[in-house]
Amino acid sequence: FIEALVGAYVKYLNKIIPDYENLPKSITKNHMDLSFGLINRSEQQRSRTETQPEQIISNLYSCIDRGLEYQINAYAFSQHTANFRTEVIDEIFSRVGIQKVSRLVQKSHIFEKFLREKYPDRKIDHIKSKAVFYYLNDLADRRNEVAHGSSPDEVLSKNILLDYIIFFENYSPALYDVVKRSTLPFVSQHHGIKIGRPISVYKNSIICLKIKDLKLQVGDMLIAQPANTSHLFLSGKIQELQIKGKEYKIIEPYSEQDVAMRVKFKAKINQTFILVPSKSQI
Repeated sequence: FIEALVGAYVKYLNKIIPDYENLPKSITKNHMDLSFGLINRSEQQRSRTETQPEQIISNLYSCIDRGLEYQINAYAFSQHTANFRTEVIDEIFSRVGIQKVSRLVQKSHIFEKFLREKYPDRKIDHIKSKAVFYYLNDLADRRNEVAHGSSPDEVLSKNILLDYIIFFENYSPALYDVVKRSTLPFVSQHHGIKIGRPISVYKNSIICLKIKDLKLQVGDMLIAQPANTSHLFLSGKIQELQIKGKEYKIIEPYSEQDVAMRVKFKAKINQTFILVPSKSQI
């Protein structure tokens, strides 16, 4: 899952960012070395087209020659030699520009809900990382023991195994959410139209914005850039549009008008909003 998620993230950025130079610095910095590492391991993976030396070198060349449509060796970023403990996952995501991903997962609203249910008597901010990600790291240790021919000290019973399953049922969507939201700054930059700060926000779901010469329609994506730069962006499709209490499916460009938009994500007055029209969504 993690290997596929890293590869999908790189491929998506490759798709939405028009120029190689505009990719996150971590990707362009690591791309060459990781691609050569992929070539060295290519004999073990000859069945995969994207790991054949000829294709890897061709992709590298496309990133150098600006006259070509560049193609990243996305699979190179998924390669790893260690078991997926917390620090290994942090490292593999840092290579594509997502720093301290485990900390971001821990703060995800999806994972916070799981932590509140598991530790009802403790403050989430006070729970140490070792306890938060115990099941992930313990599973890596058990896998390592088996890989080296040892028997685990304890075979997990069905009841204990269920705790591991519940953990991953929450960890996996939380990690996916973090990675998906990490794409939003690039979507905003290359495919969005900056609207600005709202006039007001009602019940964290209805945003009132002053719109000028801009077409809007239900289904367009609205991205929220947080005031705190350490926080992740939010996004969601516009569920409803209103002007002066009257509902519209489409609002045609006009000189200037106040528009209310209903969204499902938690909107705030200090956020900056970016519109991604339906036709521009990738």
